[in-house]
Amino acid sequence: MAFTIRDMADLTRVLGEHPEWRAELRRLVLTDALISVPELIEDQAASMRQLTERVDQLAVRMNQLAERVDHLTTVVEKLALSQSRAANDIAEMKGVLLEMVYRDRAPAYFGRLLRKVRVVGAGDVVDDLEAALEASELGDALLADLFVRGVVRGEPEAREVCLVVDVLNIVDRSDVERAGRRAALFRRAGLPAVGVAAGKRMTDGARAAAVEQRVALFERQTPWNWEGALEGLAA
Repeated sequence: MAFTIRDMADLTRVLGEHPEWRAELRRLVLTDALISVPELIEDQAASMRQLTERVDQLAVRMNQLAERVDHLTTVVEKLALSQSRAANDIAEMKGVLLEMVYRDRAPAYFGRLLRKVRVVGAGDVVDDLEAALEASELGDALLADLFVRGVVRGEPEAREVCLVVDVLNIVDRSDVERAGRRAALFRRAGLPAVGVAAGKRMTDGARAAAVEQRVALFERQTPWNWEGALEGLAA
């Protein structure tokens, strides 16, 4: 059946009546590139959906990784803390063992400086100290690791002194200052005391403080600044 298209209204009506003609009309009117735009858009949309899914999966994995890193960090921190505590415990044990060695071998270690060397307990000096010191000072003085009495060698008069000894594995400035402070408390109570810091190694700060504080050092049983420490008796 023949038909005539006179205007756009007729064309619209005819395409409405024959929808299968629209695709052919698009092919004739539009370029291949324009015709493929909807398919391209759908392909891009599909690709974006896939990318979004992958990003979501990656985000989940990143969160899981972050949780694992946090857990690993906690484990490492606990391990470091345990190692630090172990190192402190070992250092303390070394100090205790070294103190025992100095106590047992006091005549051998201090005998080159003193005659009639003998180790005395805190009970032997507490009566003299508590009459002159405050309670806190008395407690500090008695916390020294070792008390040794003897007569100074090489002097014409038989001068007896008391060594107030702190024993540590490694001696630093604060250890020397503490030994000097405790010996000064003994001297305030009228006891001729010399501060001593003994250990296996001395820091440079310990040596400088020994001169300043007039404290004797014993590094691996070898005395240092003994004459300077004796000068502190007259101070």
